[in-house]
Amino acid sequence: MADDLAVTRLAATQMRLVRADQLADAGFSWNAIKHRLDHGFMRRLWWGMYMLGPDQPSYRTLARAGVLTCRDEAVVSEEWAGYFWGLRPEPQLPVDVTRTKGSHRGRKQVRVHRTVLTDPRDVTERLGLPITTPERTILDLAARLSDWELQALIAEALVKKLVTVRSLNAIVDRAGRRKGVKQLKGALEQSPGLTRSEYERLLRRICHAADLPQPRTNATVEGYEVDAYFEQHGVIVEVNPFSTHGHKRAHDKDTRKIAELNAKGYIVLPFTDKQLTDQPLYVVAKIQEALAQSSSRTAGAFARRTSASMPLAGSGREK
Repeated sequence: MADDLAVTRLAATQMRLVRADQLADAGFSWNAIKHRLDHGFMRRLWWGMYMLGPDQPSYRTLARAGVLTCRDEAVVSEEWAGYFWGLRPEPQLPVDVTRTKGSHRGRKQVRVHRTVLTDPRDVTERLGLPITTPERTILDLAARLSDWELQALIAEALVKKLVTVRSLNAIVDRAGRRKGVKQLKGALEQSPGLTRSEYERLLRRICHAADLPQPRTNATVEGYEVDAYFEQHGVIVEVNPFSTHGHKRAHDKDTRKIAELNAKGYIVLPFTDKQLTDQPLYVVAKIQEALAQSSSRTAGAFARRTSASMPLAGSGREK
C-alpha cells in the first residue's frame, strides 16, 4: 500500500523531490502515481523524477533534481553552477552535473559530465546544492568561452569576491592537463595588464556588450587620475567601491575631484561596485545619456562658433 507519509517525509529532505524507485520502495504502483499526478498532488519533471505539489519547479529545484537523478553521486557544474554563483545568465535544460563514478548517461533534461579525478577542494555547497566551487566552475567553462568572455567571467568573479587570482592559479596548478587549463592559464597571464582594477575591467565588459566606445582607463585629466575617460566626449567614469574608497579622507578627496572636474565642463559619472555588478543596464543608460549630452553640447558650441564667425548682412564684410 502506498505510504504517502513516508514519501512526504523523504521529499522534505530533497526539496520536495522523489525518484520513481523511491516511490516504488514506499509501495507506490504506477496507478497510484498516476492518480496523484491527475489530482495535482504530484508532478512529473522527467522520466523517473517527480515533485510533490502542483507548483512549477525553480532553478534550484531542477538543479537538485539533476543531482538526485544521479543518486546523489554528482554535483551541479558548468553553466548551471555559473548561474548559482551569479556569473552566468539563467540556464536552460538540461541541468549540468558532474560525477566521478557511475554511468555518464543522464536524461534528456540532465547532462552528465564525467571526470576521473575531483579534488575535494573543488566541491562545496550553495543554497543546499552540492556544487563546484567558483574556481572549478570557471575552469570547466574556460574551454567553451571566447577569450573575451573568459576575461569578463574572471573579472566578474573577482569583483564579487568569489575568487582571487591566487586561488585561480592554484586550481590551474593542480588541474594537470584537464580541458580548460590552457585557456584559463592564458587568461590569467593577460588579465593583470588590462586594467589596474577589476571594477574597471568589468566596466570595459559592460561597454563592449552595449556597443559603447571603450574608455581609457587610469587616465590623467586636469591633473587628476580617473578610472575611465571617454576622451572624445569629455565623459569620466569613477568607480567608487566602499572597499577601496571607504574612509572619510578618501571620500572627501573623491568628492573634491568630481566637483572640480564638473566645474571645468567634464561630465563625471560616479558608480558603485554594486551598480556595476547588479545594475549594468542602469550603468549603460547613464553612460549613453552622458555621451549623447556631450555630443549635443559639442554640436551646440560648434553652431555658436560658426554663427559668430559669419558676417552680418550689410556689415561690409560680405563678399
